[in-house]
Amino acid sequence: MAKENNWNFNLEDGTPVTVTMRKNKWISVNGGNETNCKELKDGVESNFFENVFNIPLENGESVKLFVSETNKVLTYQGKDVTTGEEYLAAKVPAWSYAFIVLYVINWLFIIGGAIGAVIDIFAVAYTVQTATRSKKGTGAKVGLCIAIYVVVTILSLILAGLLANVLN
Repeated sequence: MAKENNWNFNLEDGTPVTVTMRKNKWISVNGGNETNCKELKDGVESNFFENVFNIPLENGESVKLFVSETNKVLTYQGKDVTTGEEYLAAKVPAWSYAFIVLYVINWLFIIGGAIGAVIDIFAVAYTVQTATRSKKGTGAKVGLCIAIYVVVTILSLILAGLLANVLN
């Protein structure tokens, strides 16, 4: 069965709306025609780690769908339709790029290959998600990102050792 995400909410006038995303590609409103999400992408608010899609509604308003590797959030009038909390496009803190460089170094010098790339890509996604979306202070976010990096590096070293033993 195809992966489908549904969000149900009411407009200010009480009109119920259902937004559906199917196969992470097709978006429809209230069961209407599906639109390829690429046609709805907001090039200004989107960044490398989070895509933003402007979805027009029948009444002329629009909602925004924020999609990252780890999360999908639909907002109406700047608020998450699920939680009611304010939600904006993620601003990636400059310090988080240092972790991205560390993961590239990890991949190049510790494990390499396709397996290493997959591990480090997921680690980068989780690290950036932690850096941008955690409600903790900057110090706590940096600490969590360091912990993620240490765990991934230890796993990479163990996996590299196991692969070296198997290949020898």
